[in-house]
Amino acid sequence: DRKSDRKSSRGSKPKRPKARVTNPPPASELSAHLYSKLKPGSSAATAATEETTAQTTVNIADLNDTEYSAHLQKLEDEEYARRLQQMEERAAAPPAPPPPQTVAELRAEAVVQQQQQRQAQNSRCRKYLPYATFLCTVAIGLTVFFVVFDGNVDNLPNLPSLEDLWPDSDPFDGENGDPNSANKWSSRDPGLDLTILNSLSKDWTEAFYQAVSDWDNPPPPEVDVLRLTTSTTPYESECSPVRDKMKVCNGRYGDTNWRGINEVLIRRGYILSSVAKMNDSYLSDSSIYQRQYTMCHEIGHGFGLPHTDEDFYNKDLGNCMDYTSNPKNNLRPSTMNFEFLANMYGVDINPELSVDGGLDDGMRHRNRYNQEETEEDENRRRKERIWNYGDSTTDSDVSPEEEDTPEWNEYKSLVRTSSTSHLDDFLEQVLHKDSVPPYARRTRKWRTLHKREEGQAHELDLGNGYTYRVSVLH
Repeated sequence: DRKSDRKSSRGSKPKRPKARVTNPPPASELSAHLYSKLKPGSSAATAATEETTAQTTVNIADLNDTEYSAHLQKLEDEEYARRLQQMEERAAAPPAPPPPQTVAELRAEAVVQQQQQRQAQNSRCRKYLPYATFLCTVAIGLTVFFVVFDGNVDNLPNLPSLEDLWPDSDPFDGENGDPNSANKWSSRDPGLDLTILNSLSKDWTEAFYQAVSDWDNPPPPEVDVLRLTTSTTPYESECSPVRDKMKVCNGRYGDTNWRGINEVLIRRGYILSSVAKMNDSYLSDSSIYQRQYTMCHEIGHGFGLPHTDEDFYNKDLGNCMDYTSNPKNNLRPSTMNFEFLANMYGVDINPELSVDGGLDDGMRHRNRYNQEETEEDENRRRKERIWNYGDSTTDSDVSPEEEDTPEWNEYKSLVRTSSTSHLDDFLEQVLHKDSVPPYARRTRKWRTLHKREEGQAHELDLGNGYTYRVSVLH
């Protein structure tokens, strides 16, 4: 009995819950019934769902395994059909109208639209800005070329260098533009009497005498300030300075970074000596205009003249003391140079009144003369002064005391050294010379008067009221 009970308990299956069903229709009839209930615009899933809801529950206990699986699949299909119906209803329903906006929201939306429009405009401007800038630059360049430089390519200046954009760290004091306080030669009478020594080679003779003549013979009605004489000495490239005189020399000085140089010794505002040198390493193959401009320029510095203009990008002033990249335009001194000299050396440049109270014919008053010279006499006198070939000048007229001063000897050494090295090396070597005491090296410093692409000028305090000035033309 126990065995039979265990056997019966092992072989029995769990009973399914019973449910009452009232005679469901066959499957074929159910399908036909579902399709017959389809309405226009409805799907099979909708009809199946409606039919399913009308059926009664099924007695699961009376179903075998196959029928049970089919019944589960049917229930899943019915659920899927119901969800499809819900999705179709939601898709067919009209969209809900947006909620009404408040006044604040409308204003905020308008502000956002305006910002978007401005951003779009700025984006278009940034897109075309480079093209507009290029066209404006070309237009300005053409205007400057035809208006300022008269459409002549030779008048165009050089482009600026990095030194012009980022100046040297030395203090930029600038040259003295006041004629009354500028460094000058000592002179008892109004005007300047000066001897210029010609220590040049023969190929420079024409340029030298042309420059001296231009400085000594200003065209009317300019005032005659300078009384210049010349004296020829043996050729000398070292150009040893001579007191109370200006010496002009030339030579192949190598890569010195200057075409022309002028070196003066100053004591308490008065020039004691001047040396002008032309570097054939640069000038031997240059044009006659560059050679003439350089000669006129360096001799002008020897009189104490500063530059009339240090701007390379404006129109040439027509005088050799104006920096230029077109020397053909600036070969000789002009009115502003002679007026500056007249103020320096005390020559009256005011027009003279005639006896009847009217103005004269425009000739400037020369108050250094006791009586007026005729034009023929004046021209003859100037020609005799300029072409006066004297004997070689020596230093015999200088006292031994003046020759032995440390400042004079250092000046001679500086003149000699400037011709043997590059300008930058020269400026650096001077500050660290072995002959300079260590305590003096700390305070020994160049004073930069100006520094440009085409030239520069510096001063060095030698002590006891002496100053060494060097002006170079690149």
